Amino acid sequence: MKDIQRRFLVYETIILYNSCSPQFTYISYLNPGLSISSSGLATCVGAAAGYFDSYTTVVTAELQKSSGSSWSKIKTWTASATGAAIASVEGEYYVVHGTYRVCATAKIYDTSGKLLETQSLYSPMVTY
Repeated sequence: MKDIQRRFLVYETIILYNSCSPQFTYISYLNPGLSISSSGLATCVGAAAGYFDSYTTVVTAELQKSSGSSWSKIKTWTASATGAAIASVEGEYYVVHGTYRVCATAKIYDTSGKLLETQSLYSPMVTY
């Protein structure tokens, strides 16, 4: 059951994002996702893709906790994909009570490894 819920979060993240995609130069979409279970298990998702077949997309999902007026990094997960394929990363982490968000960052590299674009988006905050 847990695996089904995790997959739903990944697909829901991708589907919801496609309906309201911001416009970037090399990134076709980028989306963070976060859910926290009643036992404190945070499921963190980052999904991204590029426009061009020969470029590489690297996506990072960073779980962050609110610390007053700033945010502290808790845990980071990274994945990559080539071309227009979706780079999707997901990770789990048990959290203590507090307010959390996920920062998803996408980086697009050309065939020579040159960084072409970096963009970040934040999930809605979730309080546990």
